[in-house]
Amino acid sequence: MIVSRIRAWAAHHPDRTAIVHNGRAFSYAWFAEAISQARRFFQPIVADAGEGVAVLLINSLFDSWVMSLALRAEGMTTIVIQSPQQIAGLALRDVKLLVATAPERSSDVLQPFLPSGARLVSVPGSVYADDYPDARPIDDAKPIGGHILYTSGTTGTYKKVLERGEIEDARNETRARAQGLSARTVHHNLYLGLWTAAGFKFPGSVWHAGGCIVLDQRPDLYRHLLDHGVNQIFALPGALADMIAERDPEAEPEPGLDVVVSGGFLPANIAMAAKQRLAGRLLAYFNSTELSVNVLQSMVASEEDLIWMRPPAGRVVEIVDDAGLPCSVDQPGELRVLRLPIDSEGYLDDPEATARMFRDGYFYPGDMAVRRADGRVRILGRTADVLNVRGQKLPAAPIEQEIRRILQVNEVCVFAGLDSAGREAVVVALEADQTPAQAARNTVAQSLHMFAAVHFAVVSAFPRTEGGMRKIRRLALRQMVWDAVENQARTT
Repeated sequence: MIVSRIRAWAAHHPDRTAIVHNGRAFSYAWFAEAISQARRFFQPIVADAGEGVAVLLINSLFDSWVMSLALRAEGMTTIVIQSPQQIAGLALRDVKLLVATAPERSSDVLQPFLPSGARLVSVPGSVYADDYPDARPIDDAKPIGGHILYTSGTTGTYKKVLERGEIEDARNETRARAQGLSARTVHHNLYLGLWTAAGFKFPGSVWHAGGCIVLDQRPDLYRHLLDHGVNQIFALPGALADMIAERDPEAEPEPGLDVVVSGGFLPANIAMAAKQRLAGRLLAYFNSTELSVNVLQSMVASEEDLIWMRPPAGRVVEIVDDAGLPCSVDQPGELRVLRLPIDSEGYLDDPEATARMFRDGYFYPGDMAVRRADGRVRILGRTADVLNVRGQKLPAAPIEQEIRRILQVNEVCVFAGLDSAGREAVVVALEADQTPAQAARNTVAQSLHMFAAVHFAVVSAFPRTEGGMRKIRRLALRQMVWDAVENQARTT
């Protein structure tokens, strides 16, 4: 289990840096001892509460990791939340502990959200330094508890995924091998929390390999991006854009630096800027919270590599039609992925969604895709994100990618429907501070000639989910921009 792995690295390489948080470095010896001290603090509490779910409301990523690892080593299943209001929305069962630290630990604030039968635990700031004479000896042989990831997706309904503790070593070993992680890896994971797939899986895999994880929650984190010998960075597309904006315009790519991007379509202008001014290598990943290793990946050498990717070795990816039969080359269909033993088996407390998305040994992530003759696969967008034009269904993602290219904006969503005049219309929603030039909008309108009317809606900030991946809430955005178009039509 990961705690045993950290202790082993601490024994053999005590001075090697395991984690850097907000610029402060901690060795494997210090990290292992911090986890042990937290375990000694929690031992009598867990013994009294019994095994179950421990909910952590802790702002510091360093403390979140130490407390989560300590509780899991004592057999608890952990989940890290961002606000007490999430407790009810997550509909968690068997909650035994709600764990908080200052400034989140106020009992007056948290008590109303405490699940029935659960205990509120305020962790003192001295937890890493105190002695606990009544604590039992540290036992690394006991089964480690699991950890719950969650995502609100774009619908607002939480999906909970249990990362089982008993397969943690196999999961981390597979990921470390697939991504080339080693003791020399210094991986910057930005500010991603333990409720996200990348925020949880990357650190565990890096520590499994004996490498270093960098986490930074400071407002000026991009100014310190390459401190501490960082040689790998994980970023969402929006975060990569912020990195480029902060970087010196005259800067050259950093030799030996891998920048891994996932979590949405990466605009070509941002990708090319990253290659020119930051990344020694730029890698694009496509994956799901439910799966332990990538579905598709690409080493980005050109714009084509952002669109057409390959499954990694050992990952079986298929594209099927409505009858579940394999699609031919260049025939769009639904993506499905053959599950590996280390992948999730379903969703917690949601048998309906599990039955819909986990079938016959496959996981159906809800994406449309197409495969070309050389085996590369292109994601065409969500199965629900299609434009219906005179009965013909067109995937939205390629259209949105082309509009991004024409207008040079980072985020575009297109929505089709009947406008107030009864015409088949499309609304092009742009996340931007100002309306693009008329000539560029005319070019976009011409590319959408199949619609009787083309409307543009400029939104300063798209509505997004609360999770670390910050997905666009497309249903909320659609209602927002269509309402704006209809209101404008009524006043003109």
